[in-house]
Amino acid sequence: MLRKWIGSYLALVVGVAILGCARTKMTSMPSPDLGGRAFRNIMVFANFSDLSLRLDAELHLAAASVPGAHRFFPSHQLFFPGRVYSQEEVASTLRRNGIEATLVISTSNAGTKTSQSDPTYTTRCTMWSTNGGCQETRTSASGGESAVTLWAQFTAQLFDGTTGKAVWIASASTAGSSGASAKTLIRSMADKSVSQLFADGVIR
Repeated sequence: MLRKWIGSYLALVVGVAILGCARTKMTSMPSPDLGGRAFRNIMVFANFSDLSLRLDAELHLAAASVPGAHRFFPSHQLFFPGRVYSQEEVASTLRRNGIEATLVISTSNAGTKTSQSDPTYTTRCTMWSTNGGCQETRTSASGGESAVTLWAQFTAQLFDGTTGKAVWIASASTAGSSGASAKTLIRSMADKSVSQLFADGVIR
């Protein structure tokens, strides 16, 4: 199963390179209550109303699992999105899978940005004389088109599975290049979340 996830992750990376890319800036803060403790088994819940975006984000995070170090469990594989579970059922499922914490990522704001590129001017000689050189020129313009790109702001919270308290929080701003989709932005934010969790010592 892990090999399948890694293969899916590589395919997603190639897709992003073809369709566009995105860059994420993130600010995070671990709780003082952690006391140097790190988590190994984390369930991820992408809190998006669009089911396609949720599944893609959770599987993308699962592909970032490192055997022997930390593992991300997609919430939709543990809990069917179309069913309501009791607290006892949730607790039982989390215990059975050894879940130590839950990472929740959400969108706080999103929109589009329109930019205009500068045109490029090219001058060519259209009439040449052997005596006087270029007698007539023509200048043409190319480019100068407008481009619409996506941007989004995200939040991320990690909840301790034992106490239920938030032990790590983050906010992020993601900007996409031309051709980047909503999935591209979400994957960029997911990747940044993993690297930031590692940098903060929450995972190892």
